[in-house]
Amino acid sequence: MYRMIRIDNQDSDYQRILWRNDTSEEIKDYRLLTVTFGTASAPYLAVRTLMQLADDEGDKYPEAARILRKDFYVDDVMSGADSLEQAVSVSQNLKRLLQLGGFELKKWLSNSSEFMKTIHISERSSKAHLDFKVDGTVKALGILWNLSNDAFEYNLNLPVIGNVITKRSILSDIQRLFDPLGWIAPCLVMAKILIQRLWLEKVDWDEALNSTLTEKWFTIRSDLENVNDISINRWMGTLGSNKDCVEIHGFSDASMQAYGAVVYCRITHPDNPIKTSIIAARTKVAPLKTISLPRLELCGALLLSRLLKQIGLAMRIPASQIYAWTDSSIVISWLAGDSNKWKPFVANRVVEITSNVNSNQWYHVQSQDNPADVASRGMLVANLKKCDMWWNGPQWLQHSKIQFTRPNVLPTDLEVKKKTLQTLIVTNNEENKLTMQFNDFDTLTSLLRIITYCRRFLKQKLFKDNLDKIITTEELELSLQTCIKRAQEEEFNEEIESIKRKKRVKKTSKIKSLDPYLDEHGVLRVGGRLRNADLTENTWKEAQLQFDGEVSEMLANDGTQWHFIPAYSPTFGGLWEAGVKSIKYHLKRVLSTNLTFEEMTTVLCEIEACLNSRPLCPMDDDSMQPLTPGHFLIAEAPVNVPDVNLKTAKVSNLTRWQYTQRLLNDFWSRWQKEYLTRLQQRPKWLKREKEFKVGDIVLIKQDSLPPGKWFMGRITDKHPGPDGFTRVYSVKSGTTITKRSVTKLCALPVDTSD
Repeated sequence: MYRMIRIDNQDSDYQRILWRNDTSEEIKDYRLLTVTFGTASAPYLAVRTLMQLADDEGDKYPEAARILRKDFYVDDVMSGADSLEQAVSVSQNLKRLLQLGGFELKKWLSNSSEFMKTIHISERSSKAHLDFKVDGTVKALGILWNLSNDAFEYNLNLPVIGNVITKRSILSDIQRLFDPLGWIAPCLVMAKILIQRLWLEKVDWDEALNSTLTEKWFTIRSDLENVNDISINRWMGTLGSNKDCVEIHGFSDASMQAYGAVVYCRITHPDNPIKTSIIAARTKVAPLKTISLPRLELCGALLLSRLLKQIGLAMRIPASQIYAWTDSSIVISWLAGDSNKWKPFVANRVVEITSNVNSNQWYHVQSQDNPADVASRGMLVANLKKCDMWWNGPQWLQHSKIQFTRPNVLPTDLEVKKKTLQTLIVTNNEENKLTMQFNDFDTLTSLLRIITYCRRFLKQKLFKDNLDKIITTEELELSLQTCIKRAQEEEFNEEIESIKRKKRVKKTSKIKSLDPYLDEHGVLRVGGRLRNADLTENTWKEAQLQFDGEVSEMLANDGTQWHFIPAYSPTFGGLWEAGVKSIKYHLKRVLSTNLTFEEMTTVLCEIEACLNSRPLCPMDDDSMQPLTPGHFLIAEAPVNVPDVNLKTAKVSNLTRWQYTQRLLNDFWSRWQKEYLTRLQQRPKWLKREKEFKVGDIVLIKQDSLPPGKWFMGRITDKHPGPDGFTRVYSVKSGTTITKRSVTKLCALPVDTSD
């Protein structure tokens, strides 16, 4: 096949060889003009040429083009048809299609003598006799195809066993048996387990095995001679016209030594009995590091999902007709749950399994009806060839109706990720303050009256006959005292505790110089010389410690009290100072030369317009116009007049005005990317958050936007993945609707949904 493919003339220079027939001749320089054996690219070039031929000429012969794309294995093709007439037609069209590319199909072979009569004798395989009696065997992808009974067979000829059994001789014997579809996987898994044992024992290649290992190998080797008695029908009963009647059922299981998967084809036809047959199987030995049986069961499910996906694509069976079975209820629970809640080992495999086979297609099977149990535990060939469940699946698979079951109790706590809760108690945290509830009252008087009634209720035995009487000034005083004590405890907790324990207040305390003390009611008061003054108790109210918080605001005649940050202390500014820091950071990096006062003012004004143009939230539900900081300052969004993008222009060729615009564009490019990225990386997004809803307004990441311009859109549709999470949305922007990844979408910083 390689020699039928001509390579481009300019590439043939890389395939030069030096050659002469005799040492007396002059060396000649040759170029190989076709694909050459031994080069790394040869297989790819050969297959790619066939694919290109199907693309270029396939419209003339659609069915032949499909075979060319799907049924070729390098230069061998294995295909079929539902009838003799269809087979003849397809074969002729396939030959015509290949002839258009300069290829000739040879060595034709079929289980139908009538079909072989339509093939010229020069194009037939040597296995096709002149009398058209299809007989004998032929190798097809490493296994024997018996033409007389249309079945696959094995042909194993082991050499005479040596006097000394070594690891080398065992591997040599095992490699003689080729089982690409895993039909005798239960037998070979026993050999795999033995090989793993050899590695664990650290046996050298030519070291004689001990008696235990030697005996195990003798048992396996002598049993392998029975493999030549196994025959598997090639045709499973499938037709191109009855694909709706074809179902694929896969089973998985695991033991502490190995795990395996086996897949069956189930044909249902109203006029014929239900037929089942094995398609393929896979096994793997358990890893050397001991893991739990449920994890091994999950590995078996993963092996099955990959096998089902491969078979489904090869047989062109829709996903709705593919079913997976396991006898592990824990695996069913893992697959039905959210993959994010499991530990990485389980989560990673659950994601791949559910992407291969939907979790709704997984069902529970009883252990005694699970044919994959044979694959995971192993079985000698002598017993396997008589094991009907292995070759045809469980008996109920041939019933007209199958009972699909799942465990009653799905939830499981096994392999759930540990949630690390970090508890930080901060007494002055605004969210933890008891006094935060004081904000619910309009006036201090209302607060004190409510507290008074609460005190009466808690002490109703004492106020049994006075619950509804008028509140006295003494009660209001006690309530105020309670408010002050609570506020002082939250503001000066360490100081109060030190005083209670008869210790000095820390030097770092801001009230250390006031010599504080606790009066008989537990109220923190100022000490020093005022303590010895001849003042009444009422006068002491004027000397009570001042403190921040809700009570102090209410004491200020319920007015608004502004708190200014200290001078030269930008860290007190919080969010707005973080924005200033970001501007300074990017501005320093775009400024490469000095600016005049007017130039700097111009750049800063335009940067200000960019910052104040950022969308905060939609103005209303029906409009795409966003509310921006500019609306609070000038009643509308700031506008930057678009100019020519001078990003790639040389600075030396720019005028001073063009240079300021170049600086603005550079700043905008850096700052906008950082701002949009931070919108996607807010701390609350480090855990699972609600998805965008249809109708939401979002920012769209878009490169090369001019300064002050933002690309916005409205969510029109969601496209959830196999795991139920939405990572792709349809977004309408202008008059067009485009599917966009969630990584390109940013929520507006202000949520107005509530």
